[in-house]
Amino acid sequence: MNQVCLVLILITTANVGGALAQTVVTSTVSIPSVTDPAPRGDVPVGQDVQRPSDMTPIPPPVASDASRSRSRTYEGFTTAAKDVIISSEEMGRIVAMPVDVGMQVKAGDVIAKLDDAIQSAAVHVARIRASMRGEQMAAIASRDSQAKRVETFRGLARQHMAGPDELTRAELELAIAEARVATSREEQTLQQAELERLEMQWRRRTLTAPFAAVVAERFLTDGGTIIPGNAAVVRLLQTDVLHGTFNVPASDLDVMSVGQQVQLYLRAGRQTVSATIDAIAPMIDAESGTVEVRVAIDNRDGDLQPGDRCTMRVQVETRLSREVRAIRRESEVTR
Repeated sequence: MNQVCLVLILITTANVGGALAQTVVTSTVSIPSVTDPAPRGDVPVGQDVQRPSDMTPIPPPVASDASRSRSRTYEGFTTAAKDVIISSEEMGRIVAMPVDVGMQVKAGDVIAKLDDAIQSAAVHVARIRASMRGEQMAAIASRDSQAKRVETFRGLARQHMAGPDELTRAELELAIAEARVATSREEQTLQQAELERLEMQWRRRTLTAPFAAVVAERFLTDGGTIIPGNAAVVRLLQTDVLHGTFNVPASDLDVMSVGQQVQLYLRAGRQTVSATIDAIAPMIDAESGTVEVRVAIDNRDGDLQPGDRCTMRVQVETRLSREVRAIRRESEVTR
């Protein structure tokens, strides 16, 4: 008796640990040939042999909600929280540069010092001028003398022993003396302001770190000259916090929010760390259809480096997990 072998292949796909795994199940079924009559001992008379087309098809496997993907991954890179090039607003020759590439600096540490001999001398002269009090003291003495003279003439005028013109002249001289006192005080204020300006200019000859950072690059060395087209001195990176930048399809933003915890795998560092979504751009890039998402990574130990390629994994809340969370919340409320 001729038989036809029907091979059934069932392929199931499941998500295991973020990767798709396939399972293949093969089953062989033997059925009598449609061209040969069935033996009388096997098939009763008058009963047709079941054809393959009459067989009930096996429905494809339907993945349950619990077996669907629970996470999504995105590729990106890390950057320093701050990446700043320190330049000098003052021109001149560098006489000292105590930092080097890879050195950690604190806020206020000296990065470079420029030749400040001229500025130092100017500050010294300004301090002397600001401390001078002789002209002001002379003006005050002259005013006090004129005030006494006016009082004398007023007393004589009441006794009719001095004419009105002499009193008027004395009062005018007193007003001039008071103006000289005011002028000397204003001059003193200007001298103090000039001293402060020169001291500020002098301090700018010394470059300091604006924040705690690591020196990533030096553009000049001791003896180098800062000119208008070459004012960059060093590049500083703040790495105690790193930022991960990812371009996420706009359709995936429904599973992300600021403050959400995510997992990052850093390739160079070969480690997985926790991070927090720090910012989500408010606009979609028209060319790529993506939105920039930034995450903050704690790097106080300094184990991670900016510029590393990384993969972000975002957990997606399924219907089943939402129902479980809702049940737990209801149970907590009823307690």
